[in-house]
Amino acid sequence: VIATYSVGFDHIDTVAATKHGVYVANTPGDLTESVAEFTIALMMAVTKNITASDTFCREKKFKYWEPMNFIGPKLKGKTLGIIGLGKIGSQVAKIGIAFGMNVIAWSENLRLSVAKDNQVLAVTKEEILEKSDFITIHTVLSDRTKNLITKKDLELMKGTAFLINTSRGSVVNEFDLV
Repeated sequence: VIATYSVGFDHIDTVAATKHGVYVANTPGDLTESVAEFTIALMMAVTKNITASDTFCREKKFKYWEPMNFIGPKLKGKTLGIIGLGKIGSQVAKIGIAFGMNVIAWSENLRLSVAKDNQVLAVTKEEILEKSDFITIHTVLSDRTKNLITKKDLELMKGTAFLINTSRGSVVNEFDLV
């Protein structure tokens, strides 16, 4: 048996496992809230400059109170664009709404009823890229989603926007990202 503590199992050679009679198991649904919370934590980290302020303090550069030193933008009122409104994306939407964010979503197979049930506005891929202050990705890795985000897509984003991919790395074309 090969068991992975994740939803995705693309990192396991299932063809070889099957050939050798090895069962493959995963844990769909078990990490939904954890990944959604981690996604929001990453948004907080980049807006509140957590890494930079931690380093600043650990390097003993703190000398006196500087209230504007590491302040970042609020999440409230910002637009959160969610690519993939499945279990994890829906949970991210709920948290984003609780923070007072405007939440929009897109995926090739997004049903309007799912968007409505999650209190988000369904938009086109171009709109999500152009309008979002934060874009979070929550898709499976498949032939359809590999390189879903390319240089062309990245160029549509606001210069101040953040792209947070907690799905699979290959969903974003790494060469184009660099």
